[in-house]
Amino acid sequence: KVNQVLEGLSDLSHTYVNILGEFCQALDRADVKVPRVLRLPPISSGVFLINKRLDRYMAQITSSALSLAFAMLPVSMHQQLRGSKLELCVFQKREHKIYEDVFQAKCDIAASGLVQLTEELGCVPLRFGGYDWIRQKNGPTDRLERLSAMLLTQRATCSGGYRLPAGNQSIQLDLQEMCKGTQVLRAPEKLKRKVNDASLKTLVTWDETATVMEAAIKASQRSARVVAVNAASAFHVGGGVLTGGRHALEETWCTISTLLHALQEVQWKEAFARQSI
Repeated sequence: KVNQVLEGLSDLSHTYVNILGEFCQALDRADVKVPRVLRLPPISSGVFLINKRLDRYMAQITSSALSLAFAMLPVSMHQQLRGSKLELCVFQKREHKIYEDVFQAKCDIAASGLVQLTEELGCVPLRFGGYDWIRQKNGPTDRLERLSAMLLTQRATCSGGYRLPAGNQSIQLDLQEMCKGTQVLRAPEKLKRKVNDASLKTLVTWDETATVMEAAIKASQRSARVVAVNAASAFHVGGGVLTGGRHALEETWCTISTLLHALQEVQWKEAFARQSI
């Protein structure tokens, strides 16, 4: 069943990404006044649901699919959707209360403000005596656990920050400001220009006690220009982070930082550029 939930969640989230993306693009049009209300039925529910065994879970799956779809959109569309309203038209009267309860719980979470981290909330669970399962295990439950961790990060970044477990210290995050600095540097173009300045030296940092991200932060405190290299996925933005895939470096960075948003900025800009050709 968990595997079926994962498959349904993946399919639904991509469908909602397309719908929300089209809605946001329509709002951008200057020649047409578009209502800021998007009204649609829960997709793949009722008679349209192929896998009937998932019927009792469709309210939760729909809610999670919308959250995942929101995580796939660029920050600019986040702002558009915050000024809009999404209305779900539920066919079956018996399902009204189920959907209301599920989405009301989501609204309550969103209204609670910054994410309050605790000793448990804010880290992945210890399993099999350690954390190697994050990069090694690939069962349905493992994928859901990793996906849940990624969505918690998205909740923190999209809500503007989080609160640390100890005391009442808040960490503020400004996604729009962060994404402004996103650049694509293509190596062949840079390599055409040779640098012969003998004063420019490359210092390679090796630290067995730290992750690449931690080593980069340490190095940046000593030097003005630091590069942390990751062999990114050529097929999926963020690698498998949006599907609960096993964590290599890219998935890890996207789970513990705002990197995914920067990658999505590039992805969507290039997609819009292709549409305008």
